[in-house]
Amino acid sequence: MEIIYCMKCHQKRRFKAYEDVVKDIKDNTGAQIVESQCVSFCGPGGKNHFCVIDDQLVVDQDYQEFIKKLKFKGDK
Repeated sequence: MEIIYCMKCHQKRRFKAYEDVVKDIKDNTGAQIVESQCVSFCGPGGKNHFCVIDDQLVVDQDYQEFIKKLKFKGDK
């Protein structure tokens, strides 16, 4: 499982330290993260939490719900 998390979109929001978000993602999925790659999702990415897992977009407005979705994907 490979996860792409966009540093550029993260910097727009600055809701939490980048390292903390990456740690949350790794802890909940156990996956390898390809950091700071743009996936051309900057419009919605500036308003929502998102990442791409194996070419599937995971997105949510609430951070806790986003993490729950990641955990669900990681458990599969």
